[in-house]
Amino acid sequence: MQELTPDQASALAELGTQPGPFLLFGATGSGKTEVYLRCVQEMLMRDPSAQALVMVPEINLTPMLLERFTARFGADHVAAMHSGMTPAQRLKAWLAPRLDRSRRIQSQSLRGHVQLRLVAGMRRWRRSTRRHAHEMAHMQAWLYKVEQALKSDARLAVELLRCRRLIKGYSDTHARGTSRFDRLMAAVESLHGQSDAAAKLEQLRTAALKDAEGRALSERMAQLGLA
Repeated sequence: MQELTPDQASALAELGTQPGPFLLFGATGSGKTEVYLRCVQEMLMRDPSAQALVMVPEINLTPMLLERFTARFGADHVAAMHSGMTPAQRLKAWLAPRLDRSRRIQSQSLRGHVQLRLVAGMRRWRRSTRRHAHEMAHMQAWLYKVEQALKSDARLAVELLRCRRLIKGYSDTHARGTSRFDRLMAAVESLHGQSDAAAKLEQLRTAALKDAEGRALSERMAQLGLA
């Protein structure tokens, strides 16, 4: 993160201690965008469930500003809307902050408590969703592999059961774990029938647990000729 100039630091301090609204004056390239970024960053530090609306004066500036904000806050936390988008794209952008996968709710507030109650009340409909059906199919496929392995290699079946610990958490954490789990399940097809299949799967599982990105897993698979 770049160091603020004296003018930027002064403006940021004023914005953080005085009631608004404010007009930030400066020539093009003087560093106003960085002040905006810091303001949003400080607001999110105070309230992780907060949202910021940034209005862009010209549509041709959107890509540049979108890149700046995405680099600072992540693609999952930034959405853009403009007249050049199709209705479907604008609807998706409008829904994005309302369906933020990483939203943190302040449960001690009335608003946060109501949000949690609404989410909890939706559990009765979850089993009718496509996502639940996909998750159940995914689990059934895993259990089928375990049953098939148990017929000829009990140790491999046990290792298959242990692989499920890769899938945990929510959102990106869940997605990354599922991705590594699926890679292990694909590798099992190549290991079937080998006398050391269980030992190799254990090595792969240990590697998969070392890092969320799966780099250690990729290295181990290459060593075992499974890449």
